[in-house]
Amino acid sequence: MDNLHHSFLFDLFHYYIFFVIGDAVGKFLLGQQFKSIASERKYLLIFLLAFIVVQSYFLWANLTHEAAKFMYVEFYQPFIFILISLIGCTFMVFLTCWMDRKRMLPWLTVLGKYSLYIYVAHVIVFAAVRTIMTKVFGITDALIIIFTGMFFGIVVPVILYRLADRFNMRWIFTLERKKGYANAANSNHHVPSTLKTGES
Repeated sequence: MDNLHHSFLFDLFHYYIFFVIGDAVGKFLLGQQFKSIASERKYLLIFLLAFIVVQSYFLWANLTHEAAKFMYVEFYQPFIFILISLIGCTFMVFLTCWMDRKRMLPWLTVLGKYSLYIYVAHVIVFAAVRTIMTKVFGITDALIIIFTGMFFGIVVPVILYRLADRFNMRWIFTLERKKGYANAANSNHHVPSTLKTGES
């Protein structure tokens, strides 16, 4: 049973609930009515206060209880962990909607469109950068490794996705077919009625 805690399956099922919740509320979050509400400053301040409160508890509980990797709340208080996570996610959603309304940091909107692909590939890129910096260049400064890894962990996945999209290899990141490609495929399979009449 202990081996399961260190396996890929454990991580998959442990965090699967967040994928389910995201898929369930995705269309609602993308609706214009929700965006108009989420961009209001008063709601942002409410969730900011809630975010500070739950994060303070999260840090206090993890630092005052003995647990591997300071993950006491996550493993011993799972329902509280889910609540804290959802409040954090909600705060970030409201923050981004408010920033979009104020036209603050517009480049984040472009970068946000690649967030899924960054999420999928950033760990591999970061690990590769860390290995190269420590083993090849002998760099051991933690701050240099962290910021360099963050930079390449964001930029490289975006470049990889752009290349995959250009060479019709989007399956590396997603099983969804590109809309333009799907429409073209459907049109190629459509046989005009005049041809059907001529063949008959």
